[in-house]
Amino acid sequence: MWSRDRTEIGRRMMLLLGQFLVLIICISALNYAYHMNINPDRQVIASYVKTECFLLSKKLTTKDRFVHLYRADFRISYTVDNVQYTKWVSGNGLDNSFTRHAVEQENILSQFEDGGTYPCWYNPDDPGSVVLLVRKNWTSTFPLIVPTVIFVFVFYYFIKSVDRLRRLTLARRSRNAHKRKLK
Repeated sequence: MWSRDRTEIGRRMMLLLGQFLVLIICISALNYAYHMNINPDRQVIASYVKTECFLLSKKLTTKDRFVHLYRADFRISYTVDNVQYTKWVSGNGLDNSFTRHAVEQENILSQFEDGGTYPCWYNPDDPGSVVLLVRKNWTSTFPLIVPTVIFVFVFYYFIKSVDRLRRLTLARRSRNAHKRKLK
C-alpha cells in the first residue's frame, strides 16, 4: 500500500512539475506578446508628442526569402525644436516587421498621398523615433489569446493536482499515524 502511495505521489509531483513548466512558458509568451505588440502602442499614446509630418514618398518594401514579405514604408519630414528630420518609417514606426499580406500593406499605403501633411507622433526623449500610424485595432491582442487559454486550463488542473497531492499526502500521514498507534 505504501509503495503504491509513494508511486502515486511521485507521479503527481512530476505532473505538477510539468504543469508548472507550461505555466512559466505561458507567462513568458504573454510577457513577450505584451511587450512586443501592446506596450509600444500604449507608450506612443501616453508619452509621444503629436506633430505634423510631410509625406515625401511611400513605397511597398518587399523581402524575398522563402515567401514574399511586405511592409508599407514612408519617407517623411517633420520639425522638432527647429530641427528638421527626414527619415523612412514603417507604417507604425515602432514595428519594422514584414507581413505576408501585400493587400493589407497596399491598403495602408493608399491612405496617404505623396506631398500630403499628416499627423505623426515623436518621442520627446528621442525625436528621431517617430510613428505615422498609431495602431488602435484590437488585432494586436491576438498573440495573447492562445497563451491565455492554455494558461487558464493548465492553472485549473495545476490547482486540482495540488489539491489531489495534498489529499494523498494527508491520507498517507493519517495511515502512518494509525499504524504507529497500533504498534
